[in-house]
Amino acid sequence: MLKNDVLKLPLDRVPALAKALECDVGELFSAALEQHYNMETIRSLRAVMTELSANELEWIDFLRKASKNSDPKMTATRQKVLAALLKPSESLPR
Repeated sequence: MLKNDVLKLPLDRVPALAKALECDVGELFSAALEQHYNMETIRSLRAVMTELSANELEWIDFLRKASKNSDPKMTATRQKVLAALLKPSESLPR
């Protein structure tokens, strides 16, 4: 019933269900939120409930889309590439 959206997962039950299913509570909570609210409301909730700036939230959305929600691990190589991209523009070659 939950799988087919016939019954919405109560948000207060998410932690216990995630523990029982041995899955990530954050991912399950996100899925449950999508049953209750539209994406604009979810974005607003995330913005209010986190200390992330609007720019940081845009980065997260971009990374999720670019990775097709595969949750890629941060590696030393990825850190170096991103650090090089994020250097102030005056240090980039012309």
